[in-house]
Amino acid sequence: PWEAAMIVTGVDETPVSQHVLEMIAQHNQSTALHGAEALPPILLVPKSTAAVMDELHRYTPKLNFEDNHRVETAISHYENYIDFELLLERLTMEQPDGEPHGEKQQES
Repeated sequence: PWEAAMIVTGVDETPVSQHVLEMIAQHNQSTALHGAEALPPILLVPKSTAAVMDELHRYTPKLNFEDNHRVETAISHYENYIDFELLLERLTMEQPDGEPHGEKQQES
């Protein structure tokens, strides 16, 4: 799975061409269809680069694994919408080195 995204900012100040918008939509649709093997998504944000960077800098995650109440609430809310079999299948897909994700052995 990807751990990044491309953020295109300033689209309200300098409009993106229709051709580029179509390319981004096609890219994101491909990303959604191919799951773990997909490229990172491209996000269009109608704010200035400075405003987006400021918001990212000030962002504080609201959910972490130690907050049992919030984790349980999130699980109960989303579990009907998640295909756990598919999720587990993707989590155990083999990496290019032949090792399943999450099971890479440590070197001695």
